[in-house]
Amino acid sequence: MPATTEPAPTRPIHREQPAITGPVVVGFDGSASAGRALEFAAAAMADSARLLVVAVEPQIQSRGLLAEPLLRPRIEAAEVLEVARRRLGSLAERIRLEMIPLAGDPAAILVEVARDARATFLVVGGRGDDFEARVLLGSVAERVVQDAPCNVLIVR
Repeated sequence: MPATTEPAPTRPIHREQPAITGPVVVGFDGSASAGRALEFAAAAMADSARLLVVAVEPQIQSRGLLAEPLLRPRIEAAEVLEVARRRLGSLAERIRLEMIPLAGDPAAILVEVARDARATFLVVGGRGDDFEARVLLGSVAERVVQDAPCNVLIVR
């Protein structure tokens, strides 16, 4: 009778994932994917680790003498950050949470904050809800991947 080579039974290896200790920047715009990104990052953080949640009111100006804003914010950055704080709930108690409201080009600002904070990760959602900003500015996630000074995680 020929020998059979059946795979040996495997047992799952239970290893605790290492917690993220370095500063992490999360771009939060209130969208569903940004909410998942925020929760994922907060849950992966070590106790007392620094989490910077950045909400950017997208701004783009027309050019010329009579320059005017081409985008009007649907909601202020400070209001978006309050949504983020409520969404984190008890997760916020064990980390050092910083809420940063800014205005401008979201991708450029997220990259700048990550650089200034010497972040180990920059976490963003795969797609925001602001269609006009996406059309005028392009994909924030794509631009962040190209320009970030650290690892980038895109959460869908």
